[in-house]
Amino acid sequence: MNSPVEPLKQLFNQAYTAYNDGDSKKALTTAYLILQQDASNGDAYQIASMSEANLGDLKAALVLQHEAIHRQPTNPQFFYNLGVLQQQNSQNEGAMLSYQVCLRLDPNHADALWRSTAPKRAF
Repeated sequence: MNSPVEPLKQLFNQAYTAYNDGDSKKALTTAYLILQQDASNGDAYQIASMSEANLGDLKAALVLQHEAIHRQPTNPQFFYNLGVLQQQNSQNEGAMLSYQVCLRLDPNHADALWRSTAPKRAF
């Protein structure tokens, strides 16, 4: 018999695979299925956020990214992704702050190091 965690783990794997395969709609739908069962799942918010961004809804992506951070405030990748979304939304000061938080959590985060030294680069 499967534990209650197994179906969520399978859904997460499906969402992650869909996202990596470029199927943002499927990834988003699957992430919301996870959130219906576990509203505290930061990783599901993360996948939903990045999927919304890929589908062109930066406002929804930012809201979902903040939710991911609320659920996992020590995850440096979540702050990095928030910075990327903020830059895409012309919120450059916020992006720099997000990269700084990322780097406090992971001083070796190469992408955050690169982006934080290039505030005027077009991304």
